[in-house]
Amino acid sequence: MTLTEKILARASGKDRVEAGGNIWVNVDILLTHDVCGPGSIGVFKREFGNDAKVWEPKKIVIIPDHYIFTADRLSNRNVDILREFAREQGLPYFYDVID
Repeated sequence: MTLTEKILARASGKDRVEAGGNIWVNVDILLTHDVCGPGSIGVFKREFGNDAKVWEPKKIVIIPDHYIFTADRLSNRNVDILREFAREQGLPYFYDVID
């Protein structure tokens, strides 16, 4: 196995993983930003419910860093979704650009 596969095997509790496989892993830190975050938040709410809580708020880091200085309404909405989710979930590591 490659080093990456060994790390993923350990995190998933499996003896072996292979490229192309699907696994669930226990992560040390989950990081997202204003491009991928809103979609991930949508999947989280769809799969676990609008009132679901994240497993461990201190393991989630959210950084808006792509659409921070734009007049584009849809791009700004992405950052708003991150702010709202961080507030709903009580995430301590949301690094807003307007702090």
